[in-house]
Amino acid sequence: MKTILSFLIISLIASNGLYSSVRVNLGKGNSAYKKEKYEIALEKYKLAESEKPDLPETMFNLGNVYYKTGNYEDAIKNYEKAAYSKDIFLQSKAYYNIGNALFRLGKFPEAIQLYKKALELNPDDKDAKFNIEFAQKKLKENIDKKIKQESQGQQESAKKEQEKEKKDDGKSNEKTQQEKGKEEKKDGMSKEDAQRLLESVGDEKKPKEKADVKIPLFKMPEKDW
Repeated sequence: MKTILSFLIISLIASNGLYSSVRVNLGKGNSAYKKEKYEIALEKYKLAESEKPDLPETMFNLGNVYYKTGNYEDAIKNYEKAAYSKDIFLQSKAYYNIGNALFRLGKFPEAIQLYKKALELNPDDKDAKFNIEFAQKKLKENIDKKIKQESQGQQESAKKEQEKEKKDDGKSNEKTQQEKGKEEKKDGMSKEDAQRLLESVGDEKKPKEKADVKIPLFKMPEKDW
């Protein structure tokens, strides 16, 4: 995304017949802004604002400082005030920068609308055209990502439900077996006990095999001759 920010130099406001102190503070603020000394720039722009409240040029430059320091909400508020300017060029730049701030906040549909507003006021704004396409691409990526996450979430939920059903079925089968065992015991004996009893009865009915009888060998007594 092209985040080109414009700050308005003194020549844009000199023709408005502003007090010299306002012009001086705006000039000092612009110099500090160029050097990326945003705290000093903010201080000077605030002084200019206190002397001439809601001056579009001052609001625009304040918006730039807030944007550069990551305070996108306050940047938008000041750009919106700047957009009330009768200067079409300033309006276009204000809408463009609001679009940039919204983009940074992840509000892609809103950013696209503001870029389009900027483009309506300045049809030759190539940066606005580029950012519209870029924001649309990011919006599509976000939608696709959300759909994928929802699909994965549904699959995981279905998997957990299946696992739960299997677990419940296992518990149910175990409970059924236990109940059967209890019923068998209630009738007098368990299935295993009955089986053992039948086997023992069967053993008694079987004829016992004769044991080998050992016949002792008696020796004839020796004659006592």
